[in-house]
Amino acid sequence: MYKKTITWVIILTFLLSTIFPVIPSVKISSNKIIYVDDDNTEGPWNGTLEHPYNNIQDAVDNASNYNWVKIFIFNGIYESVIIYEPYPSMDLEGESKDFTIIDGNQNSIGLNIISEKTFYIYNLTLKNCRIGIRTYANYTRVENCNINNNDYGIDIHGELDINTCNIQSNNIGIRVGTSSYIGYNSIIENEIGIYVVGGIQVEYNSIIENEIGIYVIGMGFNADVEFNEIDNNEYGIIAECARIAIIKNYINHSKETGILFKGSYGNLIEKNMIFDNSRGIYLTFLYGALTIIKSKNNFISTNNFINNDIHATFDCRNNNWDENYWDDWVGLLGGFRERFPYAITGWFSPIIPFPWWNFDMRPAKEPYNINSNAIFT
Repeated sequence: MYKKTITWVIILTFLLSTIFPVIPSVKISSNKIIYVDDDNTEGPWNGTLEHPYNNIQDAVDNASNYNWVKIFIFNGIYESVIIYEPYPSMDLEGESKDFTIIDGNQNSIGLNIISEKTFYIYNLTLKNCRIGIRTYANYTRVENCNINNNDYGIDIHGELDINTCNIQSNNIGIRVGTSSYIGYNSIIENEIGIYVVGGIQVEYNSIIENEIGIYVIGMGFNADVEFNEIDNNEYGIIAECARIAIIKNYINHSKETGILFKGSYGNLIEKNMIFDNSRGIYLTFLYGALTIIKSKNNFISTNNFINNDIHATFDCRNNNWDENYWDDWVGLLGGFRERFPYAITGWFSPIIPFPWWNFDMRPAKEPYNINSNAIFT
């Protein structure tokens, strides 16, 4: 009886739908292309190719009736933009990155995205801003842009994917939180190139002539720094964290230190070229208001230490060194000396320091062929 009732309900529903068809609900249009050209000073302005808006903000303000909008911006110089709910997800694409410019006049945020949508930003220059791009979006992709002469170049509160950008002469080039990717960028002449608070992947970047190339802070996440050229910075990498992997980078010509760990533990430094630095690696304490955190239980393995003034030193003794190549190891002279470990000289105790040694018990006889494919193919 129950199965017969269900069968008749299905048949009746079908018959009624043919007599009284379901009226679809009204939907917002799915997508739209809006054009902007600062040369259109006389109007009319409706966002079409024939009559583009004169500024980017007008295009954004007229985008709310769509699920997705592409705003195409012709070459010119434009003012700052703010995007907030309920505006849709957007592509913002410039005609060419060198000539499509958002200028913040030193005191504004170039692109201020206060939204949880998705945003793609291409072919723009953002300069002279307090913050070039600030976004709270769930996902932001920034590609082929110039981010120059800002206080903060990019300040991300959400997931970021940034690649093939030139990030130059900012106080902080990129400030980024968790779950982000930074790849194939030129990060040059910033006070801090990349400031990381959270899990992140940094790879195939050219990080050159910054005060600090990469600064990683925070515990309880995974950060990967791989295949980067980190050259001619004051400090190549400073880390105050746990669970960072620094693998297959070229870290050279650092005026102070190539890799500085401050209160960092459980990290991996592996297969890097560390050469021509004032100091290759330095492992030290992080001093808090009431605590002193050691850099300990870090694993430093299969790196090349070549032509550094000081290859490595420490204030914290509990770290592991294994199978690194040291160009001043006495075992390179051959014979019975090949049994000698390599001694890393440092200090023990943060209060009354006195000399101490760590040992690489199995130093490599020859430098490793560390070809990161670079670094820059």
